[in-house]
Amino acid sequence: MTKTRVRRTVEQQIADMEAKIKKLKNRGERKSQAGLGKDSEGMADLSAAIDAVCAANKAAVSDVIMAIARVRRARLIITSSKNKNPMIGD
Repeated sequence: MTKTRVRRTVEQQIADMEAKIKKLKNRGERKSQAGLGKDSEGMADLSAAIDAVCAANKAAVSDVIMAIARVRRARLIITSSKNKNPMIGD
């Protein structure tokens, strides 16, 4: 069976494009409202901790950040090898 294609009118195409533009503008506003930057609270501690992990494991910063992201996506908990207290997780 072949599907018949419903042709959109010019007005429908314009409305779709306007919706896309609005969505992009809203996304830009949300990103600017996040407010997380290098001067945010805890960023210096986070940077020092990542540097320590990189030095201990002889890994690049990008590798450490990607590993943390994978663990977070999997909803796993990273525990300290010293005291078994959860450091990251939900």
